[in-house]
Amino acid sequence: MNNKQLLIRQCLQKTVVGRGLLLMIVSLFLSACGGESAEQKLLLNVAHNIITPAYVELDVQAVELVKQSAAFCQATKDKEILQQQWRKTMVAWARVQAVSFGPIEDANLRWKLQFWPDRKDLTRKKVEALIASKDLLSAERIATASVSAKGLAALEYLLFDQRGGALDRYREGPQAGRRCELLLATATRVQQVTQQLAVQWRGGDNRAGYADKFASPGANNSVYPDNNSALAQLLDTLIVGAEVVKRNKLGIALAVDK
Repeated sequence: MNNKQLLIRQCLQKTVVGRGLLLMIVSLFLSACGGESAEQKLLLNVAHNIITPAYVELDVQAVELVKQSAAFCQATKDKEILQQQWRKTMVAWARVQAVSFGPIEDANLRWKLQFWPDRKDLTRKKVEALIASKDLLSAERIATASVSAKGLAALEYLLFDQRGGALDRYREGPQAGRRCELLLATATRVQQVTQQLAVQWRGGDNRAGYADKFASPGANNSVYPDNNSALAQLLDTLIVGAEVVKRNKLGIALAVDK
């Protein structure tokens, strides 16, 4: 194992996603040795104690992101608190980003939360085009915008880019107000999506959530007719998730993606 491969391995083990993947992989193999009862316990644990709470936490952080965005736009004095809340929201998103099944795959919700990787600088172009437009910048408008102009990636540009996120651009110039309007509208739309995901996994109002469907395979379950189908789905998302972390999150940054 060369130094770059060793660094990737160490980084993977230290990331939130990496630790979660490793934990579920161990649990998955242990269940294979314990029979049907162990398999059912694993599915229940993953659905109700790992995935669903992670989506709920993502929504909690997104709610706070909206609050901090509104507070910043009222004063436009300091972005540090808002930037830190964006980071917390991103960490919460990273915890569930590897889950490649369930409501996140409906209606392109994954891309609506984060357009990534952006290899052609589309986010900057689309965000600036929205600001320059005459459109009313609301969460409803963001919902219909290109995936490259919304979500956490758009917020990252608006908060961290040396030019697009410069504090002076929120204070001065003819588009200063629109920049803040877009910031708040984008954060609001992110929270609408995270709320939808949390509710769909958790369920409510006497309606079962996706967690119940995943944790209860059977003949009456149209998605998971038996334990093996649910376990296969879990194993697939673990393998794909680990590969995404290795290739896109670490490989590109370390220039070892080829």
